Amino acid sequence: MKKILCACAFLLATVAVFAVDIGTALDQAAEQFSSTLQTGTTIAIVGIASDTEDMSEYMLDELTLSFVRQRRLTVANRANLDAIKKEMNFQLSGEVSDASIQEIGAMAGAETVVHGRLEQVGDMFFLMVQALDVKTATVEDMYRETVTLDEFAAALLGKTITSKGSILDISTDYTSGERISLGFQNLVFGLGAYRAGYVVDGVILTITHLAGYGCLAVVTALNPETGLGVMTGVPIFLASALYGFIRPIFYHKPSAKIGAFGEPDGLRLAIMPLGDTPVMQVSYRKSF
Repeated sequence: MKKILCACAFLLATVAVFAVDIGTALDQAAEQFSSTLQTGTTIAIVGIASDTEDMSEYMLDELTLSFVRQRRLTVANRANLDAIKKEMNFQLSGEVSDASIQEIGAMAGAETVVHGRLEQVGDMFFLMVQALDVKTATVEDMYRETVTLDEFAAALLGKTITSKGSILDISTDYTSGERISLGFQNLVFGLGAYRAGYVVDGVILTITHLAGYGCLAVVTALNPETGLGVMTGVPIFLASALYGFIRPIFYHKPSAKIGAFGEPDGLRLAIMPLGDTPVMQVSYRKSF
């Protein structure tokens, strides 16, 4: 039994060593198909299924670009394919019949349909891409490779890579401690809301904070003896603080929405060197 376990461990380690990144694997698939399929063949790249839409879109874009760069096959128009898939209510997830894929290829005027899937087994990922003849439904070629994830690819899949190389799912919910921390950050002009990607809450809190300070400063300056500034400013601050602590209960982490550069939505603060002087850099990103 120990020998079998050792053999399995050795096999997995060997596979991991020879694994390639997703971009390289997609380039290899495009190069292989461009060599085996007849030059000039019109192909419809339906897509590559994965656990997230972001990853599937990324792989579809990269694979399309790889085929175009090879300049040996004719790639069907992406916009036309998207319209056909939308019309058929086609989703490249779960069990997809070859007949449905063939139909999409035929409607796009393609001779061959290219589709595949990225699958996870433990901490390993396997990419499978195949070329299917539109008329006969026969598999013309197939590419299969073990792939590794970098931080960008992991983020697209809603995952994170630990220091030991393990793949973990990114939680979509904040912990109680994180929510409390966001509540305290919201006391500073709604900073917590901005950092969490909830810009509307941030604007509301910023406005109420400014209104509270305005009442304390301006009204008190105009009517120092009446105490009207305190009577109006303090309730605004209390209401704003209460709102800022309650709203994080409903917040979800923005990790599920990753943009083209692998950055999540929200406010980011960083210290950047400018010559010999450190400078605070503030940036905000929102995906739609």
